[in-house]
Amino acid sequence: MEDNTVQQPVNQPNPITTDSQPPVAQPGPAAQEAPEPITPSEIGSAFSLFNPSIAALKLNLKAYLGVYGVIVLMGIIVGIMSAAGGFLETNGQVVAGAQTALNATALILGLFIVVLSLILGPAITYVQVQSAKGIRVSLGDALRTGAKFILRYIGLTILVSLMIMGGLLLFVIPGIIMIRRYFLSANVMI
Repeated sequence: MEDNTVQQPVNQPNPITTDSQPPVAQPGPAAQEAPEPITPSEIGSAFSLFNPSIAALKLNLKAYLGVYGVIVLMGIIVGIMSAAGGFLETNGQVVAGAQTALNATALILGLFIVVLSLILGPAITYVQVQSAKGIRVSLGDALRTGAKFILRYIGLTILVSLMIMGGLLLFVIPGIIMIRRYFLSANVMI
């Protein structure tokens, strides 16, 4: 004998219909500027991420310029000094001491950039995470929050760097796996 009744799936509740629905809150003007957070199920191609990325960048442009600006400016200065040192080397008419002074200054500034990147790294990561969530962040808020994570960030950076270098020394493939696995570890920490 055949049973022609339709059965409801076990793990889905019965639909309940009501005549009165709660009012839906309308977003304010600040919420309309913020990009919608991207969930992994919505990610398509790299080109589909372009517009949300631009919106996230515009949302926190001042904070991005504040944390990246000093590092980029110092990098440009080091590049100019290195190029000037190379020019003095090929000219031959300039005293060799000037070239040595330029190269030493560029090296010291380069080391300062590395230290500054480690100090500002948590603030940069915080701005990136909040921008991806569609939350506006001030430069002061990014620096205050980043200051809480400086020692952990430095430790994490050293640990991940050692793991990646060790993996690259072990036949390259383990290093590539380590890069893929730990690339976003700072984002998870923040």
